[in-house]
Amino acid sequence: MRWGLLALLVSLTVGQAIGSTVVNFDDLPYGSVPASYGGIDWSASTWWMEYDSPPYFPAHSQPYSVFSHDSSPTWVFETPSRFEGVWFNGNNDSETSDQTINVKLFDTDDNLVWEATTPSLNPPGLPVWFGCDYTGWVERVTLTPVYFNRWTMDDVTYTAAPGLPAVSLVVFAPLAGAIVRRLRKS
Repeated sequence: MRWGLLALLVSLTVGQAIGSTVVNFDDLPYGSVPASYGGIDWSASTWWMEYDSPPYFPAHSQPYSVFSHDSSPTWVFETPSRFEGVWFNGNNDSETSDQTINVKLFDTDDNLVWEATTPSLNPPGLPVWFGCDYTGWVERVTLTPVYFNRWTMDDVTYTAAPGLPAVSLVVFAPLAGAIVRRLRKS
């Protein structure tokens, strides 16, 4: 009975392992990205699937990537998350300037907490990893490309904030240890 109580306590406190989520868009049908997909709310902007054939800007993980014709497309994480990075591909309309994308991260209070610009996406056809070194929790990501219709995005990578079960593990682990010690004494 006592060990059963301990097993119940441990099962209630152990949350799922915290790990990265990679949203690769490869299981979507052609068309617009659903409002809620991959733990992200995409409804703040218009997002579309991009086939790799013809390969204007090939995806990092074949066969699909996404793009937006909005001048500053945005997505919102369904729970606060650590944005780890994303693959971009694209180019410009001119040989004299580079296609880059400015990336802004906003916290749950809508404060700008991090901003950086991708390296050049020229030459086209070569996806570029854009990693993020900000380790705090964010809610919204906004992109501002130099040329708003000359890029694609693939493999959005993030880690969602732990839910109640994982937090309860930290809170109740010392209690579980005390119960084990008491059970051993009796």
